[in-house]
Amino acid sequence: MLLGGLISSLPIFMIIRYPGQLRTRYVTAVAQMLWSALLIHLTGGRIETHFHVFGSLALVAFYRDYKVMIPATLVVVADHLLRQIFWPESVFGTSSPEAWRFLEHAGWVVFEDIFLVF
Repeated sequence: MLLGGLISSLPIFMIIRYPGQLRTRYVTAVAQMLWSALLIHLTGGRIETHFHVFGSLALVAFYRDYKVMIPATLVVVADHLLRQIFWPESVFGTSSPEAWRFLEHAGWVVFEDIFLVF
């Protein structure tokens, strides 16, 4: 609960204080992806929870600014890479995923990004 509150606090503040600004969009997009990471962790890496990433990217696409997709995508890729190294059970549900597993997930995220940008 504390981590979820921490993830949400800065975007809520910025939405109230700086509505519509580019920096607010970036912070909100990053927080949206961090929420996906938190949910994936809480469910032990269940594949169904990974779909939250794709839904979140679709919501971020409503900003109609492709530049906002970049930090969102980087957060997802970094999260999957770091957790694969340090705590793979929390993201993939197994203690020994293949070395390329995070790249597979990153590839699907970039694949969706391409369609969302168009």
